Amino acid sequence: MTVELGWIDVRPAPAGSPAIGTLGPEGTSSEQAARLPRTRLAGRPPIVLRRTYEQALADVTAGTVSHVVVANAYRDIHHFSMADDIALASIFVMDTPLYGLARRADGAPLPDRPTARPW
Repeated sequence: MTVELGWIDVRPAPAGSPAIGTLGPEGTSSEQAARLPRTRLAGRPPIVLRRTYEQALADVTAGTVSHVVVANAYRDIHHFSMADDIALASIFVMDTPLYGLARRADGAPLPDRPTARPW
């Protein structure tokens, strides 16, 4: 069964070679989401994965990518929706993959605050 996404296009795609920036690493739901606009842009644009959404934002403002895909649930989404130098192009809905709950193998309690690990 094929499901048609409900797209809301706000602005036309810019001229030039498209590329899509988003949050990495490979295999994240952000990367999966970035694959969806590929069907709507000319050619098969590359997906550029960054360590943070802010790095992807810097890429789009610098013009090294033509689009950036950001999860609407991202806590700092306002940096994207309120920016003066970029414009909302499209909105789409995508189900997130199933998430699991894990615990430490040694049985120790999890810390109160998450820690970042390099990928």
